[in-house]
Amino acid sequence: MKKPKRLWSLLFKMVLVTALLGCFLYRENNALKLSVDEVHLPELPDALDGLRIIHLSDLHSKWFGSEQQKLVALIEKQEPHAIAITGDAIDARSKDEQPVLTLIRRLSPIAPLLYINGNHETKLRDLEGFLERARGAGALVLESDSVTVPFGDGEIIFVGMADRGQSSITPQWLETEAQKAFAEVMPGSFVVLLVHRPEVFTHYALLPANLILAGHAHGGQFRLPLIGGLYAPGQGFFPRFDSGLYRSEASGEAAGPVIIVSRGLGNSIFPQRLFNRPDVRLVILRKK
Repeated sequence: MKKPKRLWSLLFKMVLVTALLGCFLYRENNALKLSVDEVHLPELPDALDGLRIIHLSDLHSKWFGSEQQKLVALIEKQEPHAIAITGDAIDARSKDEQPVLTLIRRLSPIAPLLYINGNHETKLRDLEGFLERARGAGALVLESDSVTVPFGDGEIIFVGMADRGQSSITPQWLETEAQKAFAEVMPGSFVVLLVHRPEVFTHYALLPANLILAGHAHGGQFRLPLIGGLYAPGQGFFPRFDSGLYRSEASGEAAGPVIIVSRGLGNSIFPQRLFNRPDVRLVILRKK
């Protein structure tokens, strides 16, 4: 009689461990995490002190509840002044537009919503058609151009540099696109630059932007304790720019261009995140 009892006990433990592991992995892929970045910028105009920007990236056609309700509810609670989406909102495999169009439609009444495409959108057969539908849903789509968004007595210039695919990311392309993107930006303006790829931060840091928002790295997909991300596209193993705030090396610790990298919301080639829950970033601008 002892053997059957031991067998049932072993089976119960295996089922329990499997269930707990399944719950953990499901949570890692679906439980939203709010990350708060307070960015201290001495050049910030007084009127923009305390301004709140929600930064989203790499949705990859993922749903967070019916009509994106879980994602919308979390963002709405933060009372943002602006919302920025930095590409790969559509996954190139499914090409499903509805998750991001629903999200734009739900979020654009909350605050001005800025959108740039990532490398996955470039694989769409009808990219321009999709971007037009995004505009129709309420997004301010930036394609290597800029828009001025007023806030109280101040204003921010949002500049967007759309992704054109890995093969196009060259110094010559960056220079040409930057000239177009910044063509109408007046010297001395406070500029938030939206890009998709953080791995070329050294090039972006030379542009007249005060703050840069990027995605693409997926937080390194699997985040290892005390080490960080394991792998990011465009950076390889143990990526340098995978999550959070970085300053240009030339700028020191207190001034100069800052980049904030989102860990993203969805998955692409790798179907699972580990110690790297879907990322909603709240960026708070501070003068001091």
